[in-house]
Amino acid sequence: MVWVNFLPWRRQRQRQQLRRDGLLLMALLVLLLALTMPLLEQQTLGKRQQTGLRWLKETNDQLDRLSARLARLEARRDTLRRALAISEGRQARLREWQAFTRDLAATLPAALWLSEISKTAQSLTVTGFCLRLAEVEAFRQQLERFHLFQQVNTGRLSRDGKGIIRFSLEATLPEQEHE
Repeated sequence: MVWVNFLPWRRQRQRQQLRRDGLLLMALLVLLLALTMPLLEQQTLGKRQQTGLRWLKETNDQLDRLSARLARLEARRDTLRRALAISEGRQARLREWQAFTRDLAATLPAALWLSEISKTAQSLTVTGFCLRLAEVEAFRQQLERFHLFQQVNTGRLSRDGKGIIRFSLEATLPEQEHE
């Protein structure tokens, strides 16, 4: 047997219940969505922060490598500057020696002749002969005018039977000459 519901208020009540249940379900879905959105946003933010931290770490590592390279390059530059200064100093001394050898003949008194010039790391020894002692002193004073020597001292002096004076002058070189 089949029962038929002829009462409209039951159908209306069923619709209201269905509507209420639908609204409740919708409210629960909205609430669930409202609760999960911050979690999703937080998860997205966490991923962004991890990406940012990874990028920051890579940048920091690269900066450390560049700083180390810069320190090596600065050390290399300083080494090259020192080498350049040493080289320039040697070239300057070489030019001074060149000027000395070029101007040496002009500094000799007329009656003074050189027989030997020898150089060591600490000194320069000049030997020669002349007729008068004043010429040796004049030549010694001329050598003192050169900036190559710290001090010029008269070494051996001897006169032979013919009156010729044999002499030696020793010029002390500055410390930089010993490099």
